[in-house]
Amino acid sequence: MSVIADLIYIRISTNFQPMKTKKKLIYSHKCDWCNRELILNGEDSDSYVVTAEYKYFCIIQTPGKPAERDCMKNYLENKKNKYEYTIKKKLEEKEEEQKEKEEEKEKRLEAKPRVLSKLEALSKEFKQRQFKNRIKDNQRFGTLPTKNPS
Repeated sequence: MSVIADLIYIRISTNFQPMKTKKKLIYSHKCDWCNRELILNGEDSDSYVVTAEYKYFCIIQTPGKPAERDCMKNYLENKKNKYEYTIKKKLEEKEEEQKEKEEEKEKRLEAKPRVLSKLEALSKEFKQRQFKNRIKDNQRFGTLPTKNPS
């Protein structure tokens, strides 16, 4: 009997030993928008979204209602606003440059007749000076301008 009692005791004692629990890895990551700690797996896991660029965003939403917290939406709106702002700014700069060029062209066209008239007056003055200088030189040296016999 002692052998049977020993076997029963061993069987009972092995059944009542505390079970060894396996350690579970819990993965966590920070939200790329608000830097909130997200638990990715397990019973207490948070709801999150991962983009194609491997960016993690938290989202708190009850079904059938709009999201209370949606970091991905905020991130995309911010990115869109920055991009649109730079494009708008560049377009405005180009429009201003085109307006300035058009104004310069108009000024040039308006100034063209005045410039041409001044140019004609200057060219007449230069011709008269050259003619007067030739006459003075000929009078000084006593020679008259001659044509080349060729």
